Amino acid sequence: MPKGKVETKEIERVQEQTIWAMKHLPWNKFLIVLAMVELCPGQIEKALTLVETTAAIIGLQQYFRSGCVFFLYSNGRTHYELRDKLTLVRLSKTMSQNTVTSATLNTGKGDVSLKYLRCQKNRPVNVLTSDDQNMMLSLKEMATQPHFARSVWLMLLSVGTEIDTFFSDIDVPVDSEFVVAHRPEDYVQLTEVYRVRNGYPLQKQVFGEINAGNKVLNLTDIGFYERRNNLHGLIMEAVTIQDNPYTSIAKNPDGSAIVTGGFFGLVWKEFENKLHFRTNFTYLEEKSYTYEVNDKTDPFAKMVYDVHLKKYDIGVAAFRCVNERAKIVEYTYIMHRSKFVIVLKPADNEDMAWNHFFGPFQPSLWFGLISCILVIAGCLSLFYYVGQRLAYPEYETPKQYTFAISIFYVFSMFCQQGHDVTPKSCACRLVYWLGYVTAVVVLAAYSATLISFLTIQNKEPHVKTLEALAADGTYKLGMIRHYVRIVKNDVDHGITNEIYDKIIEPDPNNIVDTNLEGFRRVCTTKYAFWTSLEAVKEVGDLVNCNIALLSYSYVFMLGMVVTDNNPYRRLLNYQISRMQSGGVLRKHKLDSWAAHVPEAQNMWTSVSVGQITPLLTILSGGVAISLALLLTEMVASWWQHRQTERKNAWSGIINKT
Repeated sequence: MPKGKVETKEIERVQEQTIWAMKHLPWNKFLIVLAMVELCPGQIEKALTLVETTAAIIGLQQYFRSGCVFFLYSNGRTHYELRDKLTLVRLSKTMSQNTVTSATLNTGKGDVSLKYLRCQKNRPVNVLTSDDQNMMLSLKEMATQPHFARSVWLMLLSVGTEIDTFFSDIDVPVDSEFVVAHRPEDYVQLTEVYRVRNGYPLQKQVFGEINAGNKVLNLTDIGFYERRNNLHGLIMEAVTIQDNPYTSIAKNPDGSAIVTGGFFGLVWKEFENKLHFRTNFTYLEEKSYTYEVNDKTDPFAKMVYDVHLKKYDIGVAAFRCVNERAKIVEYTYIMHRSKFVIVLKPADNEDMAWNHFFGPFQPSLWFGLISCILVIAGCLSLFYYVGQRLAYPEYETPKQYTFAISIFYVFSMFCQQGHDVTPKSCACRLVYWLGYVTAVVVLAAYSATLISFLTIQNKEPHVKTLEALAADGTYKLGMIRHYVRIVKNDVDHGITNEIYDKIIEPDPNNIVDTNLEGFRRVCTTKYAFWTSLEAVKEVGDLVNCNIALLSYSYVFMLGMVVTDNNPYRRLLNYQISRMQSGGVLRKHKLDSWAAHVPEAQNMWTSVSVGQITPLLTILSGGVAISLALLLTEMVASWWQHRQTERKNAWSGIINKT
């Protein structure tokens, strides 16, 4: 039978026994017990009354917005057993009156499975109604279960029992919320207890008090993460690796390792400062590639496996978030998204230079600009003609602004050129002014776009996609040795086995040791390099060629790994969220990448001859056309002069005859 059904039947059995006891118990003996209780007022007046117990339970239930309450009791008590069962019934009745779902459960020998203690909404409040030896043993066993922190715990401590004594051998996890209700003096106090780790001192802090007058519970307004912002010098065991720009490692004189920088290293230092703990690092050497885990030569797999075996509390490195690892360890929140790209040398875009000069304006705007020149020239010619004929014939020089000449003048306006003759009429001058204003605006817009086109050059490769790269056959694809394990073990990146076998594996030189070596091969051969975008920022300016990115990307989610059910994961995730919202993560990213990005050798963006080919073509074409026109005019003049001479010669002959 499933364990959940067994637990449910156990709860129902206890409730039935309680109801039976209410109906069949000998009440004369019960009165004797009550009389004996009355004879011991000194002890009872210091114990929690039903009203105070109810106030504590209802107060916690409302504070944590819990959906239900479980009363856990031990059947090992002999004194006042009848009174205890009666109290459970009265407490259950009080919970029902306050519309709170409740149930009672016998802890037995500590074999209660906490994963079945669940509410329909939110987490439950588990009330420990006794502090006898059996309950102590049961609590010690339950505190080791992974679902312990998913409940809110309340212990009703008897008079004479000290908190330190009861919890001397019980490890209450730091991520749990365990409250003890006791009466230190003449009032009821709620004290929260936990340990940062087994064997460390028990931490206690006041969580609330029950008002002695109106029996109302007053709880603290300090949140959980503020109450857990101090791990009291805990020494955490961590494993790490040298992996710039994510983690930078240095060695102390005694041989121990310390994280000095890198993005994850800087974030980890923030954790240590904010949570007040220290770290004992274990450093995997560069030869860590010889480690084999499950037939995989992978230092990160080695670290994950060691964390899974609880040799370390956490792995401080940039671990990819993959489902296979999530089955044996847990991840912190995502700390960085690393985008992987394929870098290759761009195509020679000299044939695209014309696009640089015609690209700033769309074709419709070019047609509009030509139309604007024609309209302004037409207005100038029309106003000149009408004014000369009707208004002021003596003002303007005859045939000064014909339509052909006006087009030349307006074109010179758009080229920001002056003119030799100023029109005298106001209408023509207004047309000139409007033409110059339009020309200034259009020229400014064109110049700004053209400059940006020439400065920020969009380089495009010969091939556009990964499939086209594989089909091309002339390119080789490679990566640094560190990433080969990713390509072989992960199919989500898009590099299939066929692509790997065809353009990566045949040549061992395709696998390089550093990003700089890979970028240099991109510049000298037909070589495509699979690397991260951070590497492009790091060494992209150190090579003497332009690079282009394939229309391909693969994003890695990076975080740290912790042991399964790690009690510190919740605290670390909260710190990551705060640093994310406060911009601290972004600052550390900029700092860590800036520390590893060398200064560029040349900060200038040079313009090649090919990019001004259109200008040289227009200039050469203009010179050629000018020479052609000059030759044409010379031939025409020579021909006209010859015809004139012939005509004169014939005229002289005719006159003589």
